[in-house]
Amino acid sequence: MKTVSLKYAAQLKANGFPQAHRECWFWYKTDEWKLWFSQFNDDFSLYEEKDFCMSPTADEILDILPNRLGKEKRKGLLEIDKTTAKNYCVMYTFIKSVNSNSLADALARMWLYLKEKDLLRA
Repeated sequence: MKTVSLKYAAQLKANGFPQAHRECWFWYKTDEWKLWFSQFNDDFSLYEEKDFCMSPTADEILDILPNRLGKEKRKGLLEIDKTTAKNYCVMYTFIKSVNSNSLADALARMWLYLKEKDLLRA
């Protein structure tokens, strides 16, 4: 299971991506940033808000993304391609595409784009 990098986890948090899950991966900071898995009874109050951010998996982001944007035929369909051994492309056909060497980061970049353009459904 792969999660988003710290860079995109922080951007997702800053842009309103949901942070509360009963089980989730998250980045937290003590002397340095570390990735940890939380289960049910972890006490997140031990961390200051700035020292904690959820690190969603590709599946968790994909579950939130819409299947399509708009209603035009053959336009706005969500597609995911593995373009090379180390590159993923997430796109809405004829609207926007983003690339990354991690599927989770590519999906995070698309979520951030949709959020910026106010294209996420409430």
